[in-house]
Amino acid sequence: MKIFIEINSCKECPYFTTKNHYSTDGFDFMEDWVCTKANLIIQKAVEWHEERKIKIPDFCPQKV
Repeated sequence: MKIFIEINSCKECPYFTTKNHYSTDGFDFMEDWVCTKANLIIQKAVEWHEERKIKIPDFCPQKV
């Protein structure tokens, strides 16, 4: 059985996870976005105000 879901951001995908991106500035909070199904990095050093600008990548294994 195949189930398809519509998403607008990788954050909505069940295969999405984040890793802590370390910065020399203690006030910066950044995350690396990772696709666990493809085992690839979606985007490095994502800050909160950049999230809406990140498109679903071409390598997305869930793309139909």
